[in-house]
Amino acid sequence: MANVFGGFFIGPVVSYFLSALLLKERISVPRTVLLLVSFVGVVLVVRLGYGMSIGMGFAILAGCFHGSYLVATRWLAGAYRPRFLLLSQLVIGAVLLAPFAIGPLPTVTAPIAGLITISALGSAAGNMLLVLVNRTTPAGVVAPLIYSQLLAAMVFGWVIFGQWPDGISLLGLGVIMAAGASSVWFAGRER
Repeated sequence: MANVFGGFFIGPVVSYFLSALLLKERISVPRTVLLLVSFVGVVLVVRLGYGMSIGMGFAILAGCFHGSYLVATRWLAGAYRPRFLLLSQLVIGAVLLAPFAIGPLPTVTAPIAGLITISALGSAAGNMLLVLVNRTTPAGVVAPLIYSQLLAAMVFGWVIFGQWPDGISLLGLGVIMAAGASSVWFAGRER
């Protein structure tokens, strides 16, 4: 599970450079170097060309989409009400993903319905917070905050799936976490 998160963490790099290109947000040498170092960590985790799976490819693609989403949210956050942006994101996401839900549905029990509800509410709350923070904060500053998910991914992967990252993956995850935290620190000093 932590390995997939590692692939997904290409998102902050995409967001950082897209926000500079499309939104003309300021980039700095230290933060650029740190994001490139975090990309090295991603490469250590996903092992491009060695042990790379189709699932890891989807994780990287999801990270690219997430980085693009952060830039688009920053672009629109000042022009529309937060609740409108949140509702439009949820509706568009539901419509685009609905075709993939066609097929046999599992039996929905009370515990499964509860978990789905908690997941949906957590996702909506997280998206709302992203919309609100993007009204005042550049996308390149917001994006590295996603690195805080690393610890949760490692713990959940171990507790739920009995998987713990190997040494190279742990090294890559450590590089990603250190570079992400340092990038947020530099962003704070630049403001």
